Amino acid sequence: MLRKWQPLTKTIAHWLAYVIWVVIFRLIILTLITYFMGSSGTSTGATFQEISDVYSSYELFTLALGAALYLLLLRHLNPLAPTSFSEIFTPHRFERRFIPGFLRGAVLALAVTLIFLLGGYYRYMGLLLHLEEAPFALLSITLKTASLGVLIYCEEFIFRNQIFNLLKQKFRLFPTVFFSSLLYCVTKTVQFDLGVMQLVTLLLLSWVVAMRTTLDEDFVRGAGLIIGLLTVFHPLLGLPIFGLESQGVLLLKYHKYQSNAESTEAIRLLTGGVGGPLSSITLQLFLLFDFIQIFYKNKKTLLNAAQEKIE
Repeated sequence: MLRKWQPLTKTIAHWLAYVIWVVIFRLIILTLITYFMGSSGTSTGATFQEISDVYSSYELFTLALGAALYLLLLRHLNPLAPTSFSEIFTPHRFERRFIPGFLRGAVLALAVTLIFLLGGYYRYMGLLLHLEEAPFALLSITLKTASLGVLIYCEEFIFRNQIFNLLKQKFRLFPTVFFSSLLYCVTKTVQFDLGVMQLVTLLLLSWVVAMRTTLDEDFVRGAGLIIGLLTVFHPLLGLPIFGLESQGVLLLKYHKYQSNAESTEAIRLLTGGVGGPLSSITLQLFLLFDFIQIFYKNKKTLLNAAQEKIE
């Protein structure tokens, strides 16, 4: 009986271990920021808002560092989730799967953005890299891009490799896709302040990635897709993701029309408004279409996989 439920208990333990690690690591970083800002020599010390602003500036870096350190810890959690470096990364998989996935995600992001630009919902405000600020701005954007890539790649390994494979030992394909995606979205709510629309987008994105993971028997292509999508939206175009706002290489802004309330609300739902493209119904429709076409294009393979369950 215990053996029957072992994959599920391992899944919950693995997920809880990562969520607790995220919370503890964030508290450690916040404590360090508070300590150093409090002892900076000013008479009044740092305010809560100042501490919050500093943490927000490095939030992606903090989460990426935490995720990378968690993967290092996995090597010491042998009974829970044994892993090796070759499972996480190989040059061959990076070239054959990550790069095509990245390009697909980048094209999707550019297509959605172009639709909003042509529709007049976004405005191009120019290039932000002024000559005198270029070195610092480039360093900041590079750090943000690297942090986003490391965070997504590490979490895709955790959720689409470790947790996904554990759930497959207990459930068939579609329940596995659903539960792994649900755990992923709950984790994102712990990390970021997300609205309902962003969670719907992340759920659909998780389904798409899970389908590609099933077909490839590898998480790398899906990781590339998400990284490509979010890299174009955030570091390149400066659009908000996960409630985070910062400058990008280019500057695009949501253009709020002065019209009746119903029209404004429809445009906000269509584009995501100030919440960014992850709150957009348009992106959700693209992802839903991608999910459907993946299913019908590979219907036989996926249905056969849906009938299989490792006992």
